[in-house]
Amino acid sequence: MIGLLGIFGTGSAQAQITDDGLLHAAIGAPDALHLPGSVRARFEAIAGQYREDAVDRDQVLALRTTVFVEYDTGPVRIGAEFHDARAYFLRRNSSVGTDFVNALEFLQYYLWVDLAEALGSGSDSYFRAGRMTMQIGSERLVARQGFRT
Repeated sequence: MIGLLGIFGTGSAQAQITDDGLLHAAIGAPDALHLPGSVRARFEAIAGQYREDAVDRDQVLALRTTVFVEYDTGPVRIGAEFHDARAYFLRRNSSVGTDFVNALEFLQYYLWVDLAEALGSGSDSYFRAGRMTMQIGSERLVARQGFRT
């Protein structure tokens, strides 16, 4: 077991896509469609489980995938972000449940309207409505949920 942990480690690997890239080119998307995303893979193991009803030893391969889609028509943008969290190689009675794993959910979706200088000369105004996430400052008070696999 220790050799296995030495090979896999306790960290995680993450691929972050910040610009349009392979997915955008693969589907032949127009320039107005943006498709950034990320994938995170993590292997975890536990022995000597403290939960009474859970199996004593367990392991999990946790995958988290996010895809952001935004269509920009100029003054109007339509956006959505999907989050997919999955776990593999669990034992029966595992302590990993729906609080860690949630297959395909919407994190955010919105409609953005650019109002330009509607509130005065030199202003940059917009109206955005929908379900949105945000992170502010050190993320102690307002942050996106980052613990789910």
